Amino acid sequence: MVKTKYSSVSFKGKDFFVGIDQGKKSWVISVKSEDIALETKSVDPRPETVYKYMSSRYPEGTYHMVYEGGYWGFWAQREFERLGCECIVINPADVAEKSKERRRRTDRSDARKLVREYYNGDLDALYIPDQESENFRTLVRYLC
Repeated sequence: MVKTKYSSVSFKGKDFFVGIDQGKKSWVISVKSEDIALETKSVDPRPETVYKYMSSRYPEGTYHMVYEGGYWGFWAQREFERLGCECIVINPADVAEKSKERRRRTDRSDARKLVREYYNGDLDALYIPDQESENFRTLVRYLC
């Protein structure tokens, strides 16, 4: 019997879109590629965790992340960019919702909605201030 050695799978040149619904204890990510919804799962709330998961599941792919701006700020966007991922932050009010989605909101449905709209090109990124400007804005809000 001849043993065959298989090389590892590579997704080089493939784009993977990831919608992230951020929570305090976990993030829900939804992954889409080539108009196919691949999976939705809960992960630890850190950019490194999401990147490691995507790298192990879809090695050498190009990752495009999106999450809604708000309480969490822009730290995750900066970390995703540092890891080599494209990441945008969007205004939550800019995400189109179907009536069914408005009635049954869950973290999973929010992540799927984000990735769907991002994949379709229907989202506009917010301006991301540098760390120093964001710190100054936080200080001014605290003092006012």
